[in-house]
Amino acid sequence: MIRLGDTVARLATAGRLHEASAQGGRLFPFAFPGPNPGALDALAFAPQAPAGAGLVVVLHGCSQTASGYDQGSGWSRHGEAEGFAVLYPQQRRANNAGLCFNWFSPEHTTRDRGEAASIAAMITAMVRHHDLDPSRVFITGLSAGGAMSATMLALYPELFAGGGGHHRRFAARRRRLHAAGVRGDAGPGPRAARRRHPPGGPGRPTVAPHLHPPRHGRSNG
Repeated sequence: MIRLGDTVARLATAGRLHEASAQGGRLFPFAFPGPNPGALDALAFAPQAPAGAGLVVVLHGCSQTASGYDQGSGWSRHGEAEGFAVLYPQQRRANNAGLCFNWFSPEHTTRDRGEAASIAAMITAMVRHHDLDPSRVFITGLSAGGAMSATMLALYPELFAGGGGHHRRFAARRRRLHAAGVRGDAGPGPRAARRRHPPGGPGRPTVAPHLHPPRHGRSNG
């Protein structure tokens, strides 16, 4: 039996994804299977590329949408030209009034919990669905998205070949990410990540301070 609550939830999700798609045109809603404890949306761009293409995961900043950030940063255009796919996790206003990823909340920055778990699930689903190369997955972000990208590198180093971001706290926390065993010079490294992934382990991604032009909005945190 189909419950009324389930139907309402599906209609609400469809409305959000239609609105997000209409904002940009180049991105399409990606209804990924699997857990979504952080209640995030996913938009993607997958060019006509051979099997084994790479993937860039892009996290927008506060007060931004995936489509709006893609228009400004040009990641989907680069993907089309260079033959890689792009995945945009997108925040919902119900989760954060400013559309910021909750990079500051332990509920969302612990492995297999909250927004971090949602982003990991959509990455895995995107790689499988489009037959992408799991060894060529990179992550980047702006402002709050930059902080969350560093968190993802620390929590799920096995998912990424490398990453970077632009955030005012990024450089200040580079030592903590290095302590988590991630090569590079930027980003935070939560204590939980250091316990789960001690330094010197295999599969440590390389981190760059910027993986995109720095574009910092007035409302980004």
